[in-house]
Amino acid sequence: MSNTVTMSPSAQDKLYARMGELLGVELRSEIEILVAVEVGLPASTFKRLSRHLPCASTALGLMRNQRASTRRARLAASERLIRVTRILALAEEPFGDRGRARQWCGQTFARDDFGESWSAAQMYRSEFGARAVEEHLLRASHGFTA
Repeated sequence: MSNTVTMSPSAQDKLYARMGELLGVELRSEIEILVAVEVGLPASTFKRLSRHLPCASTALGLMRNQRASTRRARLAASERLIRVTRILALAEEPFGDRGRARQWCGQTFARDDFGESWSAAQMYRSEFGARAVEEHLLRASHGFTA
C-alpha cells in the first residue's frame, strides 16, 4: 500500500501553468514537459529560473556557454531544470506565494535519521531527492505533517 499523495487534475493544470510561467514556456501536460525535455529547453529558461530562484544556478549546474539565445540544453540539464521548476511551483501552494516558496527552497531541514540536514536545493539535484521533496510539499499542501 502506497502512502503517496496525489494531485487532482485541476491542481495538476495549475502546477503546469505555474511551471510554464517560471520557465517562460507554455506547459499543459506531462507530455508537453517530456517533449520540452527531449528537444532541450532554451538557454533563456535557465536564466529566467535563476532570477526566480538564485540558489538554482548551483543546483542546476548552469550551461557554461550561454552566448546564443537559441542554444538548447542537453537532456540531463533540461531534466534538472524541470525538477527545480516543479519543486518551486509546488512550494507556492503551501507557502502561499513565490517569495516564501523561494525562501523555503534555500532553508535546511532534517532529511534522515542520521541527523543530516539538507536543503530542498541540494535534494533536487537527483530524481530521488526531488521526489522526496515533492512528497513533502504535497503532504504540506494537503495539511499533513512530514
